[in-house]
Amino acid sequence: MEVLKTFDPFSLNLYNVSTSIIYNDERMKKRIIDFLDKEDYIVINSVIFDSNITVKDFFKECSFPLKLIPEFNLKRIISRKLNEISHEDFIFIKLLAFINLSRLFVVFDDVLTFLSTQNKKTVINFARSKNLIIYNFTSDEEEVLYFPYTICLASNKVAIEGPTKKVITEEKILKKLGFDLPFVVDLSLQLNYYNVTDHVYFDIDKLVKDLWKKQD
Repeated sequence: MEVLKTFDPFSLNLYNVSTSIIYNDERMKKRIIDFLDKEDYIVINSVIFDSNITVKDFFKECSFPLKLIPEFNLKRIISRKLNEISHEDFIFIKLLAFINLSRLFVVFDDVLTFLSTQNKKTVINFARSKNLIIYNFTSDEEEVLYFPYTICLASNKVAIEGPTKKVITEEKILKKLGFDLPFVVDLSLQLNYYNVTDHVYFDIDKLVKDLWKKQD
């Protein structure tokens, strides 16, 4: 979960895990929208598109700037129909289109899991470039590494929260709650136990790079 300093997440009562806006074509949960003017949010699954239209026409209907197409590496599918592209591509273009229209904040609910690592980063960076507050409800522990603040919910209550780098190093607490550690964090902690390294890593590339340096 990413929270801007000028915004109070507590005012949205986000601590109930069953209350969020869903961006993955499942039913919409209501609570969060009760606090906002209707013009301040968009729910992707409330809009149905003709699957026979092309990606280009889809973007036009969503008022998405076509000049951004090359930036997101979408030339390969721009002329194809929606029913001809992969599920990941469809999720990807929907997220881009509606992030472009969103104001104030964007909420993901277990939708980034459908995307590749690169596409996840692209979607998150695009939302950040528009100065949107990002809330990411996820069951994938790997995704917390993309955000600076984390809230872990257990039985619909806050079990632990704080800066992500602090929360995910609370190994005993998280495992007691039934949460797994992100792979790179778990691996680096295991390497710490065997004195291979004394650092907790949050980026697999940095871990591999430093391990290679130690062998030189």
